[in-house]
Amino acid sequence: MKLTNDVKISKELKYHIDNGISLSENIFRIYSTKYFDLINEVRELYNNDDISLIDDDIWMVESNLGEKVLLESGEEVYLDAPMYDDEENEEEIEIKEMLEFDSDDIVKIIKKMGSMTYFSVTKNDETKLFLMGRIYNILFSMDRKFKVTGIPHFKRHLNLDFDYFVFLTGGIPYFFKKDVEKMDTEALDPFKRPTFIFNYVPFIKDIDSNVFGNGESLNEAIHRGKKVKLGSPFRTPGGPKKFAVYVKTPKGTIKKVTFGDPNLRIKNASKGRAKSFRARHKCDQKKDRTTAGYWSCNVSRYRKKLGLKSSRSW
Repeated sequence: MKLTNDVKISKELKYHIDNGISLSENIFRIYSTKYFDLINEVRELYNNDDISLIDDDIWMVESNLGEKVLLESGEEVYLDAPMYDDEENEEEIEIKEMLEFDSDDIVKIIKKMGSMTYFSVTKNDETKLFLMGRIYNILFSMDRKFKVTGIPHFKRHLNLDFDYFVFLTGGIPYFFKKDVEKMDTEALDPFKRPTFIFNYVPFIKDIDSNVFGNGESLNEAIHRGKKVKLGSPFRTPGGPKKFAVYVKTPKGTIKKVTFGDPNLRIKNASKGRAKSFRARHKCDQKKDRTTAGYWSCNVSRYRKKLGLKSSRSW
């Protein structure tokens, strides 16, 4: 931060400027009164063209972060100040039990969409994404195709970044790996109900081996003549960034994504810093696995492999 005009500022802001501390590295406790006071002071200076800011700080002052509103209950709350709960809620625990994951596996609901649930499961530093909902029926046909009926809502969310469908019927979950090229999404059953037709076999149980199994060949690819592992971040001591990961693009090509400032430490062990990071970088909107933002926001999923101290979401 740098003043562009001779204006009066608080001693707290002067301390930040004198010591080269950005607004996004606010020295005050996250979401404390002084934390918001500093943001509001910088916002007023920014709106009057009295201060220049880096991009991360501009995002903060152009948002509503620090502005107060009065709820109908009479409670005053700050806008754009998301709260992050490290504990699994009851619904996440129910999903874990239903899908027979181990107690150490981490289930996090990403979004609820009516009868649909979009969630992630992290096991041994590997994360998979699921789209789950209840269906009418699933039938095996003589031509070895599987017809799934009663699923009008699934079709609306095919553009989401997920790895598996989970179709629930009769208390049994059926898993289909997402592969829109091997399924008919326009089919209807005899009663004109929306139907997906898959030409590959689902699995019902043994999720560990099917989802988190040893199928390493499925996660390997050739990049510039070298065999690489997809979706597995690694440190890059030689730069230019702290980490890198190989991913497959929608076109089927392999891309190396680099992310993380090599001059900064990952500080997600601090609950306050983790909240601030996710708010500043809009992590809830980062769904594209081919971008650096996605991997920066989800780096803690690979904490053991990368030597990070905390599993707290970043």
